[in-house]
Amino acid sequence: MIRPFRSRTVAAVLVLALSGCSLKRAVVNRIGDGLAGGPSVFETDDDPRLVGEALPFSIKLTEMLLAESPRHRGLLLAACKATAIYAYLFVEQDAQMNPALTLAERKDATVRAHALYLRALEHGLRGL
Repeated sequence: MIRPFRSRTVAAVLVLALSGCSLKRAVVNRIGDGLAGGPSVFETDDDPRLVGEALPFSIKLTEMLLAESPRHRGLLLAACKATAIYAYLFVEQDAQMNPALTLAERKDATVRAHALYLRALEHGLRGL
């Protein structure tokens, strides 16, 4: 009676261990579905400074999730939107509106914004 229990337990553990990747991907996909469903808190928040400080973390988190589920359309859309918003509002516009920056600092910010736009475009094209 003990042996069948052990063999079933070992079999169950093996099934769970082998299905770990698909289980992880399923969780990531559920999170991606949640991120893609409706307007993000970044678009509806009334504190732009808080949004600007939180967006880099959100972008990297979304990209980490994309590493697990690279074709998830919701995650790709979320990454595209967050990266484009950050590049425009918090890199390019900040640099153009800040009179304390030198010409070289403005140019560096423009180059960084351009790289972020390309990153957003890559996410968007992959989502299509």
